[in-house]
Amino acid sequence: MIFGIMIFPISIISIFGIPTELSLYGIESTSILNLNGALVTIMFLISAIAGFALFYGKDWAITAGLMLCAAHLVLVVLVYALQLATH
Repeated sequence: MIFGIMIFPISIISIFGIPTELSLYGIESTSILNLNGALVTIMFLISAIAGFALFYGKDWAITAGLMLCAAHLVLVVLVYALQLATH
């Protein structure tokens, strides 16, 4: 939840051209304006939404959490496959 809140000021800083380091599962970026940065930012935002929903006991929180887990699993498999393909 904390990273989800922090992604808003980090995004604003990054849009103004100040390099910010973002990393998730080996995907690294110094800007949110490229594909890697946008992917990391979106994953942090989805994690924050699911975290807040679970924290406040929303009816759709379990579904959001399961979808988030599936998205993270797909992302990890893709990163691992890309690392194998490049070495």
